[in-house]
Amino acid sequence: MLSIDQVRDLVAVVVPVHFDPSVPEDQICNILEPVFRGQAFFCQPERSLVVVDRNSAAERVLLNSPNSSFSELPVHVLPENRAKAGAIATGLAGILEDNDFQFVITRDCDGDHVAEDIPRLVSMGFDIQKQIENELVSVIGARPSLEKPMGWVREQWELLTNRILLDLVRFSLAQKGAVADERFWGGQDPDLQSGYRLYSRKAAEKAVRCLEALPENRTIWTFSCEYIPFAELMIRGGIFGQVQRLTLVEQPVTSYGSVDLAEAYGRLMAYVGANYGIPTSVLLQSFDNAVGSLSLFYTDRREELLRCRRLISVDAPMLRGPQFI
Repeated sequence: MLSIDQVRDLVAVVVPVHFDPSVPEDQICNILEPVFRGQAFFCQPERSLVVVDRNSAAERVLLNSPNSSFSELPVHVLPENRAKAGAIATGLAGILEDNDFQFVITRDCDGDHVAEDIPRLVSMGFDIQKQIENELVSVIGARPSLEKPMGWVREQWELLTNRILLDLVRFSLAQKGAVADERFWGGQDPDLQSGYRLYSRKAAEKAVRCLEALPENRTIWTFSCEYIPFAELMIRGGIFGQVQRLTLVEQPVTSYGSVDLAEAYGRLMAYVGANYGIPTSVLLQSFDNAVGSLSLFYTDRREELLRCRRLISVDAPMLRGPQFI
């Protein structure tokens, strides 16, 4: 395990900040205060970058809270909302202009990513790079439970899409005569949609390029920010590790409460399949394999899953974007 001083020398941190317009400014301040409290112990403040939408309540809170834990942090204000994928791409690109760090971490603003887990992610990334000559190293901060912070229904959707993405990645690697390197996953499938991520510099550069190449589709911008870099880096020979992190039992706020999950995940899976040249038949077979073991399929929410399948079948040829570099 690295010392705290070593961690501070190695890492930068990007935090995208977005709250639904219905969340009042005093609540935003109360949520952000513990998010950034203590981060300076593990990351030099000048290597932290907060990314926020222009003309939002969150922007006003970040720029007008002089005695807060985040008052001294650099803030990048986006000219327009490009959802989480755009915020992360912009933040990573901005922080990469500093050439003194080895790793960059992305963490969410809702209190679910505690700063105390930063050393564990950095230590694993450092250990992987010591063992393997690979510049494309990433580490996922995995949640011990998906249901506790998000609820059972969304957990079921994440389990479904995680399994399908792993199938598609493995299929793409097999076409190249390769297999996924799973040695650092801790004996279980990775928590692919966890926003607590560590990237090596080269992996971060690759993540920026693939996020910037996303098509003009807000649903994909919102749901692809962890999914797409994983696929891109794994298919390009990257190495992922995983450490278990702390999580909230229940998130204080969410931007996903009114989201049509069938449409959102359907469009995302269709895009991944199309962008990597996965035949629609393979994508649908993967869906059918996964959905049969999903508890949600045996409830009154089955029709949502079937609607997602129909969307994949119809939209898969239509969402092809530029091939990632």
